[in-house]
Amino acid sequence: VTVPAQVDLSLTKAHTPETLTVGEQGKWTITVSNAGPTDDPGPVVVKDLLPHGLSFVSASGEGWTCATTEQEVACERPAGLGSGKSSTVEVVLAVGAQAYPAITNTATVTSPAEDLDPTNNVASDPAPVLPAFDLSMEKSLAWAKRREVVWTIEVTNSGPNAAPVGRLEFGSQHDR
Repeated sequence: VTVPAQVDLSLTKAHTPETLTVGEQGKWTITVSNAGPTDDPGPVVVKDLLPHGLSFVSASGEGWTCATTEQEVACERPAGLGSGKSSTVEVVLAVGAQAYPAITNTATVTSPAEDLDPTNNVASDPAPVLPAFDLSMEKSLAWAKRREVVWTIEVTNSGPNAAPVGRLEFGSQHDR
């Protein structure tokens, strides 16, 4: 009689920096743990489905082999995971304009072993995202008459995101 391995795989996920910024990279640390009661003979597979606005840069972890197809990062640990042990995969992603104002990145862990509690095999990690915008300003003299001067000021946003709603403040210098 063959007795299948019985495991309790679980997954946690966290990112750095705490607040992501469009145009920069974020790192997600995915930790897989096996609460047993037996070793998981493997392969253990982690799949990270990337939300729109995030794109793959790299993924690695000791004993893990990672690959990507479109918006999914798949990492496999062929050697399995011992009872009471944990293993980590780090996924680096580029943050694009579509990620603003927030994203939630979700990963799952699976194995051919019998998992006694599959409810903890999914982890979601929400993250706030700051926009990236590039404001420039041009100022030209529209007309001047005696002590009155009118300026034309044009503000341009080169993106990639819309600038947050706010107030423009202009300082003025007077030459006498």
